[in-house]
Amino acid sequence: MGVLARFPRIAAAHFLGAQRERVTLMEALALMGQTDGSVRIAGMLVELFDRLGALGLADQGTMPFPLTQGQVGDLVGLSPVHVSRKFGAMERAGLIQRGVRTINLLDLRRLRSMTGLPRHAFVREPEWINFT
Repeated sequence: MGVLARFPRIAAAHFLGAQRERVTLMEALALMGQTDGSVRIAGMLVELFDRLGALGLADQGTMPFPLTQGQVGDLVGLSPVHVSRKFGAMERAGLIQRGVRTINLLDLRRLRSMTGLPRHAFVREPEWINFT
């Protein structure tokens, strides 16, 4: 008998994690289509904020952000120069404020609406899976 058959809760938790990743990847793919660079960056920032917030690492719009512009560009399919321009435009529009290895999402609602994606309420530890 396999491990997942003997421990169905582990199998269920793994399945839920895989589903979360699937949804995230499908949304990232949708944003990569024919969207503006600002929309791609907004989607990435909102996703990171939601994930870090679920772990208690992001609060009131502020989150750690140690990524370089090159790394952001790799994530969203833009050159580092284009990322720099888009970040500057987003700051001037009052959407974000960059700090030293942090970023503050000043208008999270507007960033979410830019992406056109729904907000998901993912549950990290569903009640029906007894993790103890």
